[in-house]
Amino acid sequence: MRHRTMLARLARLCENEVRQAREAPRQASVQGVAGAGHA
Repeated sequence: MRHRTMLARLARLCENEVRQAREAPRQASVQGVAGAGHA
């Protein structure tokens, strides 16, 4: 039982990291567009 819980936590951690890595470039490009023209 303990191993299942730890594996489930590890899976969630890995999935969250993958999601964050995928979202980060999009957020950066969107922020760059929104801030364009401001000096």
